[in-house]
Amino acid sequence: MAAMLDGFRAVPRWSDGVATVVVSGEIDYVTAPHLRQALDDCLARRPRRVDIDFREVTFCDLCGLNALLRARRKARAAGSGLRVLNVSESIDAHLFRPLGAGDLIAPKVARADRLAD
Repeated sequence: MAAMLDGFRAVPRWSDGVATVVVSGEIDYVTAPHLRQALDDCLARRPRRVDIDFREVTFCDLCGLNALLRARRKARAAGSGLRVLNVSESIDAHLFRPLGAGDLIAPKVARADRLAD
């Protein structure tokens, strides 16, 4: 189920047991619960992995990061993987790296592989 609110979108796509949630817009106090719900919906289907595509995310605050960390805990508990793809340098530098959450971001090689799909 796609979550949409004031320019924010989280749209899941499925292929071979992998959910790719394409996110766009700002992730903040208002929209993070919608991201959390979209990720929970995907995890309920027990995917092999959940990829979260941040290519069109323009802003992400601590509420968004908390939604991602929560989803990763749930994914690990269910035996699934979870990674964030295509994170902008700005969001990485101002949120992920300073808070020690860089391990959520897929390695650049994986990003290039996803773009080729």
